[in-house]
Amino acid sequence: MKKLDFIILVEHISREMESAQRLANELNNLGLIGAIFPLHYLRHIRSLAVHPKIVIAPFFYSAQNRHHIDFNNLYDNVLALDLHAEQICDETTKNMRMPQDDYAKSILHISWSEKFSEYLISCGVKKHQILISGCNRCDGLTSSNNNKSIDVLICTSFSRTFVSDDYIEQMLSKLSFDRELYLQKIKFTRKVRDAYFTDIIGYANTNLNKSIVIRPHPYVSLIDFESKLLEINKISTLPNNIKVLRDGSIQNAIHKSKTVIAWQSSVILDARIANTQCLMLEPFDTPDYMKISFSDVIPKIKTLIDIKDLTYDYTKLDQYINNIYGTIDGKSSSRIAKWVHEKTISIEHNKSINKTKFIKLALKAVTSDYTILLLRKMNLLTKFFPLYKGLEEDYFKPIYFTKNDS
Repeated sequence: MKKLDFIILVEHISREMESAQRLANELNNLGLIGAIFPLHYLRHIRSLAVHPKIVIAPFFYSAQNRHHIDFNNLYDNVLALDLHAEQICDETTKNMRMPQDDYAKSILHISWSEKFSEYLISCGVKKHQILISGCNRCDGLTSSNNNKSIDVLICTSFSRTFVSDDYIEQMLSKLSFDRELYLQKIKFTRKVRDAYFTDIIGYANTNLNKSIVIRPHPYVSLIDFESKLLEINKISTLPNNIKVLRDGSIQNAIHKSKTVIAWQSSVILDARIANTQCLMLEPFDTPDYMKISFSDVIPKIKTLIDIKDLTYDYTKLDQYINNIYGTIDGKSSSRIAKWVHEKTISIEHNKSINKTKFIKLALKAVTSDYTILLLRKMNLLTKFFPLYKGLEEDYFKPIYFTKNDS
């Protein structure tokens, strides 16, 4: 296996790859070598292929997230760093995205701000395990771009309306959610989704000179999304000025857009950081049980025809962003890289491996990883594993960063 200083796992290319590459470059500039791997693929193969000093991932909620544990079982003394890809401090964060067991509390954590750091400490994470770095995902948003080729970018967050009832029941059985409340949330989200889809087509048909790009949530397949958009509007093809795509990073799409529209999505905050006009399209008054922590500080419109090129009052939104995102100066990746360098500089790769664990992982690599890759190549993956819908485009070959990289 290759001995590396770090590996970075990417769940969604469109959301995380840009910031992962930036962090890898910063680590490489400090003399560290490493690689970026897809989180949902090659899990057992990568444990056999590389021996890192630290595993960096967008989340480590519990010991069930074995992305690091498999490495540690094989080689011992491998660190784990949770980047916490989402740090909106609300009830969803507390219930689903905080460390849930002793394992998750014992690893290293990145906090964008003092506020999220306080959340982590209240969960049992020690202060010395936390780096307050600012949001490395926003480092690229601080640059300017005058090429505004998209009039309206609509980023949707309706992923749970595209999953099966069986999946929802499985999830509810594993998590301590109020079942009736969760089902009520899905019902309201479907209502908002359908209103969005109707409004989008109506706006496109009456504003043929406007270019509209819709970006589905990373968990939703483009085919399923477009099919539902057509079905709800009872049409067979989309207007020529609408595109449904996830080309490139969300950060790049924001830079290309004149206006960014969303509902319950932190992409609005990213757009504001990029100094792009951003609005919450809220076709219905959102009930309290559905509101997210920034619902009441974002300028809102009821329909897309309300979009105007004017100066909105973003004072409260800016205050919220400063509170949640911390320092926004384009240097968060640099701060994280220096911390990782400090934590790994004295670690040496173990010469021996756990042979029993190696054999078990090798068997899983053959029966699981290679099967998934074969089915994907044959375009049969989602037929046998429906949960990979929306994740098929998040496969990529590992990207290595050697000491010769610039």
